[in-house]
Amino acid sequence: MKVKVCGFTRREDVIACRALGVDFFGFNFFSGSPRFLAREHWKPVVGNPGQGILRIGVFVNPAREYVESVIEGTGIEGVQLHGDEPPELCEVLKKNHPGLILIKAFRIRTGAIAIQGYDAADYFLFDVFDSAAFGGTGKMFDWKLIGQFADLKKNFFVAGGISPENVGKLLSNYVPFGIDVASGVESAPGIKDIKKVALLMKEIAMYKTNETT
Repeated sequence: MKVKVCGFTRREDVIACRALGVDFFGFNFFSGSPRFLAREHWKPVVGNPGQGILRIGVFVNPAREYVESVIEGTGIEGVQLHGDEPPELCEVLKKNHPGLILIKAFRIRTGAIAIQGYDAADYFLFDVFDSAAFGGTGKMFDWKLIGQFADLKKNFFVAGGISPENVGKLLSNYVPFGIDVASGVESAPGIKDIKKVALLMKEIAMYKTNETT
């Protein structure tokens, strides 16, 4: 079970979450997000991350040139496309940047969603649909809809309103490749509550222990 924490804006939070064993670190390069991280603030927040840090840049309906300028200017290991980007953008990013981790997000309302054509993505991410925001809302979608992905031949993350209080319920019913959290472990947008992160990791560790016993 992988853990992705998204929306970092402070270096001390990156350091603390790394110590707790977080796997993926999300940095929001979408200017419409309250967790937006301008490129000029990237280095002070991330610094020299060292080994074991997978840094994912989050974008919403971006121009290809913008994504590539961020990749080249920051050295991020991955890109998450969280809007309505076409499969062609995934394909060209993978072609131009071999080794790039590519996550394609889909926002769920009800019923089936169209995920065909995104073969270039390494992972999918399923989040709640909100007409006013692209993620980070603290809202959940109906987890019963995860069942439609039982035969999906691609690893996926589940996002949307996950917190230390409800992650056990999710993991007792479904086994995604990973979970993605933001507001569920924050005291304010972009400000991580490290006690909540620690509790989340503890809950996940208990689930892993139960699965192997």
